[in-house]
Amino acid sequence: MALIKLNNQSISAVDVGKVGQVVANHITTQTSSSSSSFADVGGSETTIVTTATTSKVLLHISLSARKFNNMYLALDLYRKIGSGSYSKIRDFENGFLFTNSTATNTGRFAVSFLDEPASADTIKYKMQFNSGPNGASVVINPDAQETSSIILEEVLA
Repeated sequence: MALIKLNNQSISAVDVGKVGQVVANHITTQTSSSSSSFADVGGSETTIVTTATTSKVLLHISLSARKFNNMYLALDLYRKIGSGSYSKIRDFENGFLFTNSTATNTGRFAVSFLDEPASADTIKYKMQFNSGPNGASVVINPDAQETSSIILEEVLA
C-alpha cells in the first residue's frame, strides 16, 4: 500500500513527465549594439534533438547585460525546426534595465519558458536583442567574467 496518494492513485502511477536530456550553452561572447534593429546575441544558438512529437522543451535563459544612457534592452526568442527558417516565438522583455537617466546599469535577465514544438527533430533556439529607440549602447556579457546561458531540457510526455 502506498503512503502517498494523489488523485486516489499511488505516486508511482501518476504521470508527472520526465526529463529526457539536458543541453547547456554557456555564452561567453561579448555582443554590443546601439541599433533599434534586432541582432543575434553572439553564441546564443543552442541545439537540441527532441525524441518525440509530444516532447516539450523547457528553456532556462540567463543574460548578463549593461546599458548606457537613457535607453533599454529588448529581447526576443527565435526557434528553427529542422531545415526550416528561424521564427520569433516569444518577446521576453521590452524595457529591461530602463532608467530615465544617463546612468550606466548592469543587470541579469533570467526567465524560464516552456515551448511545445510538436516535432521530433533538430530544434535550434537563439536570442536577439536591440538597444531601444535612442541609439545608446547595450552590451551582452559586458565584462570578461560575465557569462550568459541557455539551458534546454526535453520534457517527455
